[in-house]
Amino acid sequence: MKEQIAGDEFFPEDVTANTATGFYCVGPHRDLFPDQADINRVETLTDYTDTVGSVFLGLTVGCARCHDHKFDPIPQKDYYRLQAVFAPLVKTKVALNRLSSLGWDVDENIREIRLREIGEEIGALQKRCRAKLYDDKMARLSAEVRAAIRASDNNKTPRQRELASEYAAAVRVSDDEVRACFTADEAAQMRRVEKSLAAMFANYRAKPFACGATDAGDFAPKTFVPARGLRAAEPVEPGFLSALGGGGIDERSFERKATGPIPLFPTTGRRHALGAWLTRPDHPLTARVFVNRVWQYHFGRGLVHTASDYGRRGASPSHPELLNWLAAEFVSQGWSVKKLHREILLSAAYRRAAGTTKESKDRDPENVYLARFTRRRLQAEELRDAILAVTGNLNLKMGGKPVVPPLGKEELFGLIGPPDKAWIVTYDRGEYTRRSIYMMQKRTFRMPMLEAFDAPEPMLTCPRRDASTTAPQSLTLLNGSFLREHAQALADQLAQTSNPVDEAWRKILGRAPAPEENRDAAALLSAQEKNLGSRPKAIAELVRALLNTNEFLYVD
Repeated sequence: MKEQIAGDEFFPEDVTANTATGFYCVGPHRDLFPDQADINRVETLTDYTDTVGSVFLGLTVGCARCHDHKFDPIPQKDYYRLQAVFAPLVKTKVALNRLSSLGWDVDENIREIRLREIGEEIGALQKRCRAKLYDDKMARLSAEVRAAIRASDNNKTPRQRELASEYAAAVRVSDDEVRACFTADEAAQMRRVEKSLAAMFANYRAKPFACGATDAGDFAPKTFVPARGLRAAEPVEPGFLSALGGGGIDERSFERKATGPIPLFPTTGRRHALGAWLTRPDHPLTARVFVNRVWQYHFGRGLVHTASDYGRRGASPSHPELLNWLAAEFVSQGWSVKKLHREILLSAAYRRAAGTTKESKDRDPENVYLARFTRRRLQAEELRDAILAVTGNLNLKMGGKPVVPPLGKEELFGLIGPPDKAWIVTYDRGEYTRRSIYMMQKRTFRMPMLEAFDAPEPMLTCPRRDASTTAPQSLTLLNGSFLREHAQALADQLAQTSNPVDEAWRKILGRAPAPEENRDAAALLSAQEKNLGSRPKAIAELVRALLNTNEFLYVD
């Protein structure tokens, strides 16, 4: 937590800690609109303040942005005192390896200059053929269409815009057409250029930098409570919420000292103070909020049901003494997440079965008091990984860059921008079956399979996932290309065994089939083999059926 809030101030010479400040880089990217720099800055600071408030404090501090909070004791002034902590913050590059990063920018500049030269050379080589092919295609069109295409965008009539859009593909010259038009000398020259281009990118690697954040210096722009009506804008100093003890920040008491030969740029120390305040052993919320999120992860529901709202409108703890004890243990154990997981997973509450008695269900239908384990469906990523695991296709490689798997045309519907630019598929096919945590996540696009099973909206903070039951989920698991492909892969393996039914149950459900299940499966295989004319295809139908059972989809 300290590393995310202020890794550059707590541990200035630790690359990993500095990389953790990438926390500030994962919000909405507003830098694409430089003409709205002032609005972008305000919205960015708002995002920092609201996210820190809800994630670490479990409070809806964002409600105090425009006025005093209507339900919780958070005045508007407190909101802007907290926002002032982030006022000097700027995004920066964190050098992952100091030595390799030193020459990177120089090499990149040289490469860019060379790329411009190659681009000009390619353009000159293609100019003759592109012009000839374009003129030939234009000659086949009517005079009206040619006039519409050649007219400037500002002067096009509505009819010309329609014609230009309709016939744009008809006059587009492809690279393959240009190559076919080359003379022998032009083709030889192009091959030479391509060799030069390929040599430039041999062993090309990602930049040795990560996105991070730090202060622009040991000064900060002033922060104001905005003017409203007859009230003038009021300057505020950085500080913390009054309801949680309040207090200001003495920036003069903070100083970073380098232990090596490389000097450190000065910072204000505001985020250092925030990180220290959040992680104080006696902080009333931080530890409770954290352990409640871990509990929610394991049980599907937190001890406080509203994981990001501990205020008056939030839910009361179902087990307040347990929440307090877990928080106190968490702090006393050095904030060890591993020990917290162990404590919860070894508890009698976690090890209970999902079965229940009628009396228990009548007295506690929502299972608030944990007389049984609450049955839950696998989350979107868990489901995808489970399918890959049981079919024997899961790639357990760890780390590396995000994976962009191939998607069908209909699956890419809703993607902003051309797919060849907005969804650049990873070239290595072995990467497509890696765990879902390594799949590319775009803020404006969710992979359809994950979206169907309630993967959270990337534009928003998600305190708790929904678990809906919808028709697209069944359609995805019955007819989706992902499941069909991997069901067939497992079926091909099972077809080589002496008893595919037993093997299918063992691999997918982790048990042997009951006699009636064995009978039904044999009947299904017999019927499908006649329909499809193939034993492996028939087994694939059985595999698909098992992957759609509640026993596979739910955790008891």
